[in-house]
Amino acid sequence: AWRAAGQPAWTGPERRGQAYAGTDRQCRGALLAVLRDAPGPLPRARVLAAWRADAEQAERALASLIADRLVRLDCAGDLTL
Repeated sequence: AWRAAGQPAWTGPERRGQAYAGTDRQCRGALLAVLRDAPGPLPRARVLAAWRADAEQAERALASLIADRLVRLDCAGDLTL
């Protein structure tokens, strides 16, 4: 139908992307930044302290980073990239 109509330009409302501030994506980025800037492995509490806005969100983000294998948990319980 769109092609048959001559491919008219969209006239509906503008689509807005998801805000970044406060998202799990931003939280994951903050946790990764701490680990990236560290000279070596960090204790879990130090990594989680990078996101003080919501402790549950930080825990969830860290768990997802570990599951995605972007963060490694060593035998001492410390975290590293």
